[in-house]
Amino acid sequence: MVLLLSFGLATVPLFLMPARNRPRHVDAIIVLGGAGSRVHEGLKLAREGYATTLLLSRGSPAYCSWSLPNVHVQCFRPEPFTTQGEARYIAATVKLHGWKSVIVVTTPDQTSRARLRIKRCTGVDVAYVTTPLAVSAWPRAIAYEWAALAKALVFQRSC
Repeated sequence: MVLLLSFGLATVPLFLMPARNRPRHVDAIIVLGGAGSRVHEGLKLAREGYATTLLLSRGSPAYCSWSLPNVHVQCFRPEPFTTQGEARYIAATVKLHGWKSVIVVTTPDQTSRARLRIKRCTGVDVAYVTTPLAVSAWPRAIAYEWAALAKALVFQRSC
């Protein structure tokens, strides 16, 4: 019973209500792939002037061809096609452009794992902005994130 209660209590800060930040002006906005309205949140942040570069992971061609005034929109496909691959891409891109800060847009369930992965790959200052996930998606998302976080902590300990 204690183990089950501990598991439930850990789920809340890790996947339901992780630490996140208010948007701030940065060098780039990076939208991680996955469920939710991430792309729309990234576009909204770019329109509001938080950055002049918007990177979309696994972006659909429709989004990649959008033209926003004073915003460079670029899609990328991480290798591997995972959060780890996205973290590696972020690290390489940050280094290439000399960026000091970025906003990462994701959903609450992925935030803790994305934070771990990105921190392992780069020391860039990251603001995490989340967009809601449909209530019906939470059971699967929580189960997936527990497994993915365990994999990141135990088996994939490097960038």
